[in-house]
Amino acid sequence: MKKFLALFLTLGLFSLVLVGCQGNNSITFGSEGSTNTPSVTTQTQDNSSTSTTKADEDNYVLSNYEISEKELSSTDKKDTATVVEEIVDACVSITASASSASSYVESRGAGVIFSEDEELGFSYIVTCFHVVEDCTSFVVTDDDFNEYEAYLVGGYADEDLAVLAIKETNLATVDILSDSDTLKRGSDVICIGNPLGTLPNSVSKGIISYVNRVINQNSYTKRTLIQTDVAINSGNSGGGLFNEDGLLIGIVSNKYSDAKIDNLGFAIPSNKVLSTVKSILNTAEYNEATNTWKTGYVVGDFEYAFTISLGTRTIGTWPNYRREYVMFVYGMDTNETTTGYGYLALDDIVDSITVKYKDSSKDNKTFAISNITSDTETEIMLFLVDANLELGDTLSFEIRRDNESMVVEFEVTQFIYSI
Repeated sequence: MKKFLALFLTLGLFSLVLVGCQGNNSITFGSEGSTNTPSVTTQTQDNSSTSTTKADEDNYVLSNYEISEKELSSTDKKDTATVVEEIVDACVSITASASSASSYVESRGAGVIFSEDEELGFSYIVTCFHVVEDCTSFVVTDDDFNEYEAYLVGGYADEDLAVLAIKETNLATVDILSDSDTLKRGSDVICIGNPLGTLPNSVSKGIISYVNRVINQNSYTKRTLIQTDVAINSGNSGGGLFNEDGLLIGIVSNKYSDAKIDNLGFAIPSNKVLSTVKSILNTAEYNEATNTWKTGYVVGDFEYAFTISLGTRTIGTWPNYRREYVMFVYGMDTNETTTGYGYLALDDIVDSITVKYKDSSKDNKTFAISNITSDTETEIMLFLVDANLELGDTLSFEIRRDNESMVVEFEVTQFIYSI
């Protein structure tokens, strides 16, 4: 199962930590309840969006952008100071925040301006998803300490990437390496970030330690990242990793944290950066009348709405009752595009899960929950991972709700992160 952004990634006995905003590290499993009727359910979920006028709808337009992609160059390399001078104006610091009547949360990181849209008057910034996650207000500061209000264009938790927009053009942008697989171990690299969240556009230098390092995100998902020995500190998340020519080769995301470890950091390769930001910009829409964005997304991405955990429940009524271990829904996401939203409910007891493929050539699969142990939760996760689900496939849950047995079915649907 692909759908969990963990705050800690593991390799051996050490912790690989994200170096920006604190994210939600719960293990959560997402469909739009308004479009697919479950075979048996006790209620109907209304997922209709906030009403808008026809005039407002007509004002939504797609972004028109250009990204400069370049291959590795074999020409003589520039000295570090020259490279930094050429790219630093496109490097920014980011302050993301969210406030309510009872709390205020702030996250600080970095980002890189990579494109602009002259027609809409926006410049686009790539950063890490965990820098902006769950935040509602964004301020971008450039190397000359100019501040800009920023807007979320879209986010993708799986690759820890997000795109922000600022209402300004004619700013410096970077060239992006078109194929990060062509990088070589031992090549010099430069990182420009915001260590501690208080030292914007700090420069550090190192080498590529490994080009495509596969690491365990958790016991059931992996990521492929650029490994580097560049000094990376808290607040560097979203900062650019550049090669000797000043090409953006990656976005700094993680580092290993342990008393015995130094200079073991990771960046999201430019291949992933390019595919993600293009998908987000191709699906995002801007409303010129209200100055708001319909956030873009990565086509095919899905997230589960439900979290399943082990617990005990009293079954039956006195004097004919018993206590038994069950797997139950203990968390539900509030995003209406998550698969299972509006179908499953808190405290539903799950007795089995069946995968029904839209491709009739594939055999359906069932996980029957019996002989529950402390490993059952992980076994369910692995079942869903190994099922290799796609949009349009169906999940069928046999559940007990308020002592009534029922079957609830819902499709795997496109996830759109929003705030």
